[in-house]
Amino acid sequence: MINVVPLNDDRQHVHTAECWCEPVSHCQDKAGVVYPRGPIVVHNAADCREQVERLIDEGAGEDKRWAVYED
Repeated sequence: MINVVPLNDDRQHVHTAECWCEPVSHCQDKAGVVYPRGPIVVHNAADCREQVERLIDEGAGEDKRWAVYED
């Protein structure tokens, strides 16, 4: 399983699909190819940085990056 988690978020995330942020799990890519290392779990940020990134089409700032963890 691979977790994509926001760093320096307002709340601590649990690296599981059962995190408080109700993350979305993807088991295959858009072409239908199954991910060989398990599902990718994309977490939602409590500080709403995803909306800022969509609005301004860039990251929310140096301290608001994302991290990838493989279990």
